[in-house]
Amino acid sequence: MTITPTAQGRNAVPPLPADNAPTAQFTVTTATGGTVDFLVTYADGALSIKPRNPSAAAIDPTDAALRKTIAANGAIVAHQELGVGINSIDAIYIH
Repeated sequence: MTITPTAQGRNAVPPLPADNAPTAQFTVTTATGGTVDFLVTYADGALSIKPRNPSAAAIDPTDAALRKTIAANGAIVAHQELGVGINSIDAIYIH
């Protein structure tokens, strides 16, 4: 899934960050007490969020609210851990 800020007037979707781009991690605790772990990578306007454990890989891709939560958490972690300005994120890729 890709989220792009077209309302901000940006036309080109940036490519996925390279494997050697800066990374950070975050964990979300579910309502049932389970955890889902993600890896956040950022480069050149692209924020990539990849699952790090089977629970994260098994999330429902049709759950829009969950995708938004993951995207928001990824953006916050990128800002806090990698120094990424929120306005510099042109696209968010959730794998």
